[in-house]
Amino acid sequence: MGLSQQTGISDQASDIAALLKGCIDQIPENLPARGRGDAELLLTLAERCQDNKKHDAAIELYDEAICCDNLSERAFAGMAFAHFSLNNFGVALTYLKQAANLQQMLGEGRQDADYEPALAYLNKMISAPPVDDAVQVQPLQQRCYHRYVNKHPPHKNFDDGEEFKKFFLSGLIPPYPFISKDHNIATIGSCFATNVARYLDKRGFLANKTNNNECQYDNVYIDDEFFNTYVIREAFEMAFKAGFDSPNWVAGEAEKAKDHADRAILYNKEHIEMLLGDADVYIITLGLAEIWYDKQDGTVFPSGLNIDKYDEARHGFRLSSTEENLENLESIHALIRAHRPGASIIFTLSPVPLLATFRPINCVAANSASKAVLRVAIDQLCQAHENDDQLFYFPSYEIVKDHFADAFEEDGRHVTDYVVDFIMDRFSESFLTE
Repeated sequence: MGLSQQTGISDQASDIAALLKGCIDQIPENLPARGRGDAELLLTLAERCQDNKKHDAAIELYDEAICCDNLSERAFAGMAFAHFSLNNFGVALTYLKQAANLQQMLGEGRQDADYEPALAYLNKMISAPPVDDAVQVQPLQQRCYHRYVNKHPPHKNFDDGEEFKKFFLSGLIPPYPFISKDHNIATIGSCFATNVARYLDKRGFLANKTNNNECQYDNVYIDDEFFNTYVIREAFEMAFKAGFDSPNWVAGEAEKAKDHADRAILYNKEHIEMLLGDADVYIITLGLAEIWYDKQDGTVFPSGLNIDKYDEARHGFRLSSTEENLENLESIHALIRAHRPGASIIFTLSPVPLLATFRPINCVAANSASKAVLRVAIDQLCQAHENDDQLFYFPSYEIVKDHFADAFEEDGRHVTDYVVDFIMDRFSESFLTE
């Protein structure tokens, strides 16, 4: 008795197998070639092996085809079919999801293959009760032929747009651009957020911003730079929560004069509510995970501490944890979804490194740790809300780090105008409609 018979839904198995084969047959053979090597030949050989029920050989060939072209819908669908034939339902589901994603991302609206029935069936198979030991799938059938199907770029400075998209944007960007000039766009975060606002402003998009570099725009701003997730969270709480109060914010010069730690942001609540309360798109740029905090009440300062105000008994410095930053990002996400449920949220990570660190290690190592904490927090947020189709991460940090051999000005920290324009042009191609 086979595995599908033990689960009580074997009457569907042959139909689903036929459906999977049908999906593969419906994928157009004349899709643009995006990979290198002999992907088409490998696919032909794999499908021939599959037709002859040589499933292990087919898997090996599909794996080679994916290595040549990891944007091949046909290869991922074929791999799903081969693993389904061996009762490797979890692996089959993984590959079939990727085939469906590729159809949506690269198919230009094509709906040739309907993957939903097969996806639903595989989910049901995975959630079915475990089988008896006597009918467990054999080790040979349980083998998983993952070979890092999304590979690290082999070099820097890609000239080919499709190659760049494959290595840096695949799996992160929406199927089609959707941000128009009719949308209200709010940018908030570290100094790199100013570059985003500047670009959007030049393109004629409404780019409200929180940064006040040179006051170049007649848009709403807050007179500070939002480097850590604590103060970004507080800005959203101020916009959306009644009765918000924090020592990090003062509403006038008189209150500012009472700020003995020189920690607070001088703000205009109406500006913040205008910026964040009515946005259709939020672009949130995270900067650093190193924080100054108040030892007496545990509150975190919005940015660096004025050294003239330093009090060893009260002021502390540390690297915040991934869990702390994830909690802040979850709160931001929840506030936006509660008050602006249809809004799009795009997170980025600033490529600008630390100027200095108070940790007892060199600044290069400290910067790597700081960026890693934030990048993991963003990734965990996106994984936790994978069904939120309006939550995105745009890889400005990775583009600077892994695409360019030298992306910085002479100070070694600020990104050159050329690199900023390159990043924002890729952002435009991915998100902006005009």
